[in-house]
Amino acid sequence: MNRYFCGCESWSSKEIQQRAESLFTSALKLWPRPPVAVEEEPAVRRPGPAAFHSDCIRTAQKHLGVTFSKLSKTRYEAGDQGTRLVCAVSAEHNETADTPYFWFGVNRSQLRFLDAAPSGWLCLGCGSPAQTLLIPVSKIKPFLEQMSVSTVADHWHVVVQKKNAKLILRLLGAVDGPELNGFLVPVEGVQFSTF
Repeated sequence: MNRYFCGCESWSSKEIQQRAESLFTSALKLWPRPPVAVEEEPAVRRPGPAAFHSDCIRTAQKHLGVTFSKLSKTRYEAGDQGTRLVCAVSAEHNETADTPYFWFGVNRSQLRFLDAAPSGWLCLGCGSPAQTLLIPVSKIKPFLEQMSVSTVADHWHVVVQKKNAKLILRLLGAVDGPELNGFLVPVEGVQFSTF
């Protein structure tokens, strides 16, 4: 192993790297990796990433009667600049078999974006575009202080639970907030209800 150094006239980072690679190659020859047995694990069904933003946006456009331009992955604005929308989608998750839920992260900059428009909307796709909630930002803001917040990522954890065929906003301490079914975008253009 020391014969390597006989021909070395300098010892810079380049030579150190070359020596490390030489030692690694020698080590692999002397001590090959043992074969690793791969055990088959039963398939666990996990929800994949939700990817139906565009369907939710089309649903919101049809219901609001506007056409949105995409400004970022989640931010949209109508041509008149009077209507803005933040869209987030979630796959269905399950804590228990009887209480599925949907999780969304809403950050402060998204709220500022919505507040800067006369008409700001939070569009939440709950599992599929067939369950699209379209909530005026003014209706969700009073509940933000009662939601979990991530200080590192600077966003609120907006959790919508499905209980007894109703979509319910979950607040801190697993407390049920308001029912959100009145904000489901109807298939045939029925008007929204309010909290």
